[in-house]
Amino acid sequence: MTRIVRRPVQATVDADGSLQWFRDGEVTHRVVNVIGRWSEMGAWWRGEGTRQVQRVLDEDGGVFDVECAKTEWWLYRVWD
Repeated sequence: MTRIVRRPVQATVDADGSLQWFRDGEVTHRVVNVIGRWSEMGAWWRGEGTRQVQRVLDEDGGVFDVECAKTEWWLYRVWD
């Protein structure tokens, strides 16, 4: 089961663009594995461009979809 949250986060990536960590409020998630990466097209009729999405595994075993649109990072989905 998943939960869509769509809230802004702070994030750091390595040289190839893979997430290293992201901060959701007061909680910092250290990424141990990027499970997958893909691009999604936004609502072009609203002027949204392409978003880069990464599904990641954090050090506590949590799975998250984190997306980047332009230079802003968002926690999009939390997997249970």
